[in-house]
Amino acid sequence: MIILEKIKEITKGSPEKLILTYDIIRTIIIQFIVQLLFSVNDKSIQLLSPVFLQTTFYLCAGIIFFWMAIYRLFINYDEYFNILKG
Repeated sequence: MIILEKIKEITKGSPEKLILTYDIIRTIIIQFIVQLLFSVNDKSIQLLSPVFLQTTFYLCAGIIFFWMAIYRLFINYDEYFNILKG
């Protein structure tokens, strides 16, 4: 897929950024599917409501904070990614 190849090219040499990107994409997709199901089930809920957009933004900001601050402080990511590489 062209999009995944572009993401891998941009994050080349930094495996935590690749996982960060995948986590953000995963969160957005999950949020969208859940909101879609809620809006189909209850007509009073809008698909792209301000609350939905704000919640999605806050979740993505939390993921970015985790990977850029918490993960780097508490986990030895060099050792972790060497295990992943085999």
